[in-house]
Amino acid sequence: MKTYNLKRTAGPDLGSLIAEVKDHVSIEQVVDVLDLKPKLGLQLIGTSLQGDCPTGHASANHRCFSIDTEDGLFNCFHCAEAGDAVDLVALVNHTGRFDATRWIAEHLAPELLPKFDQAMAAQSDEQKALHERGILYRLIFEEGHRQLMQPVAAPVLDYLMNERGYDLALIPQTEWIYWDTDANIRAYLEQQVPHMSAQIADLDLQGAFGDNFHLALPYRDRHGVIVGFLKRAHAKAGFAIKGTPDVRWDSTKGLKKADIFGLNRIRKEEELIVVEGYPDAAYLPVAGIRNVVAFGQAAFSEKYVEGLRVKGVKRLILALDNDGGTGEKNSDEICRLFAGTDIRVFVLDPPLMGTEKDPDDYVKAHGVAAFNALVAKAETASVWMSKRILSKYDLNADLGREKAIAEALEYGDSLDNPREAASVLDSLSGSLNLNDDLLAEEYKKLQERKATERLNEGIKDAARQAQRIIVEGEPEKAVTALQATMADLQTEYWRAKEPEQVKLDDFLAAKKNRDAERNAGDRIGFALQDFAEIDRELLGLQSGLYIIAADPNIGKTALMVSLMIDVLNSNADASCLFYSMDDSRDMIVNRLLAHLADMRINDVRFKMADDRQKQLLENAYQLLTRWFQEGRIDIREGSDFLTMSRINSEIRRHDNREKLVVFIDGLYNVPLETAHDSIRVENIERANQVKQLVRSFKVPVIATAEFRKQGREESAQAKKERTLHDIMETGKYGYNADLAILLSPKDVEAYREQDEPIIVADFSKNKLESFRGSMEFKFIRAKSVMMLVAGSKQNQ
Repeated sequence: MKTYNLKRTAGPDLGSLIAEVKDHVSIEQVVDVLDLKPKLGLQLIGTSLQGDCPTGHASANHRCFSIDTEDGLFNCFHCAEAGDAVDLVALVNHTGRFDATRWIAEHLAPELLPKFDQAMAAQSDEQKALHERGILYRLIFEEGHRQLMQPVAAPVLDYLMNERGYDLALIPQTEWIYWDTDANIRAYLEQQVPHMSAQIADLDLQGAFGDNFHLALPYRDRHGVIVGFLKRAHAKAGFAIKGTPDVRWDSTKGLKKADIFGLNRIRKEEELIVVEGYPDAAYLPVAGIRNVVAFGQAAFSEKYVEGLRVKGVKRLILALDNDGGTGEKNSDEICRLFAGTDIRVFVLDPPLMGTEKDPDDYVKAHGVAAFNALVAKAETASVWMSKRILSKYDLNADLGREKAIAEALEYGDSLDNPREAASVLDSLSGSLNLNDDLLAEEYKKLQERKATERLNEGIKDAARQAQRIIVEGEPEKAVTALQATMADLQTEYWRAKEPEQVKLDDFLAAKKNRDAERNAGDRIGFALQDFAEIDRELLGLQSGLYIIAADPNIGKTALMVSLMIDVLNSNADASCLFYSMDDSRDMIVNRLLAHLADMRINDVRFKMADDRQKQLLENAYQLLTRWFQEGRIDIREGSDFLTMSRINSEIRRHDNREKLVVFIDGLYNVPLETAHDSIRVENIERANQVKQLVRSFKVPVIATAEFRKQGREESAQAKKERTLHDIMETGKYGYNADLAILLSPKDVEAYREQDEPIIVADFSKNKLESFRGSMEFKFIRAKSVMMLVAGSKQNQ
């Protein structure tokens, strides 16, 4: 998924400034200066002014918006906008809190302005310049907005009404302004803020075409700060300037469009309508369609994505110009840009607007309701793009079909949303009458090829990065960085090679058929002969996360080894991976040999004098060797640089993954690829990752965990029962477990002296089957063998 991180410099500290402004000014004064009483139909009812909301949404009784004149707060009961006087100015003027606070000071408390200058003095030169320019731009906007309805602006007003068809009553609600000559604008600024003469002199108001334009729109960033002006010719075809015909647009010099036009108006909107024309985005909000933004005639910038995310936007509806090709081309480019993001895109096919050129024209000709009905027909990007790709080729020709399929599959692979990727395949299958299975197989091959390409490029980049770090004299840091990067690359690579999740209807059909063939009580998982009681109660060793928890030296590893041997002996087609994070491979093999040869662990490590014992040990070695050569067993130890990611990869690549059982002895010691702030957070992540192994591969994963150390009072209560909450560091292991077995000595006081103590296994959690209770095992210490005591099962 693409991410975009835009650098944003910090603004001045507002805390004390806002407090002082609110102490000097009442919210009712702000309402009067903003002239909101007539605009919103505000009426005084008790101590509250009530009327329409300045955001412009419909209100049946025209009383949804309330301003409490005593508390100095406002609230809209319809859209939940709320706040103080500063928030009200920010809402009405579509600006940020700093500019809103300064606006109040300028209009109602000018004595506080020096404090704003002091706050700005603490900022960087770049930040001060931005804010000073913002102040001047705001003054230009306010005066130009006032002049728009004056006689001097008659030519541009005539253009807006007669050429663009705007309702005269709505024009003052837009942000269109009259753009005066450069000299007149500077003279006005000198009159308003004479102390900013130097800043006014530095202001470059001319664009590429001089003083020819007298109609303009402010361009604001996402916070509402004006960063420059867009200038529009007040003639439909534009002007002929300096030998250039049909010049329609200009702008103030150096205008940087870091945010999409109109984003500052968006508040609590998850869905936006994207248009091309700035005039559309200026007029449609006051006409009744509030969630409109525009990107203009340039390409849709990647920088806009970050601003959309900050605003919480989840869906974009593209309603681009119906101009015979440009709208479709731009829609195509935007669909591809957002393919790898978490923002979903829908497309209103431009030809659906009929004879109207753009959304602006459509609304003026047919009304807001008709346009909303049209927007409701927008298709997902995947459906629209599939049609567009297919329309580009001659599908009656083999070459055309081949190119169409290749491009469509490439687009499908770029989509982050699996539903939309599947939609591309469905479109191809339906339009070209292709076999679904063959198409899916071809798509899978493309994904694997792309994954391999990404892996190769990632390896090269990681190697270059590691080499730079080595040159800087930090080889250990290079190894760590390389390991983390390689783990991420490996995970991404294998994820692409994993089969897609079966569709729900296919899953339901397969499950129904499978379950219909199974008799009540039939085994579901791997058979266990030595642990027959567990086999009966669990219906075999099913897929799931099994946590075996106990204090040290209670027999966790012995139980793991005994279970593994039982699985291998009882299931001819089963394989086992044993990860030992506490003991060496040598020690685990000693346990296996002792178990298989029925000998003491200490004896298997030395030369045998007795021929019978020698043969038993030889048989055990041969059996382990054969199991390994057949791919049925492997034993790994922590010194092999095992990590959760590496374990994941080894399971994923195992030749017998469908019949695999995984044992992790010492789960809490498995390293993670990324550092965490605390052991507790690390264990939570480790527990989540081991649970994901089960979900991804649908295999039994049996892991051991330690109990936390008891306090003095708990130690004094020797018979105090352990619970899931006693698992070391975090209860997340127990929470994620499908089955949890807590081991404890039956006779705590005599345990240390017993050669073959009885261990109580408490099945404290069981999501696999209905059994809740305990069983007893005999722990034969010398042979590291755990045996089920027949008939010891007790139900709770």
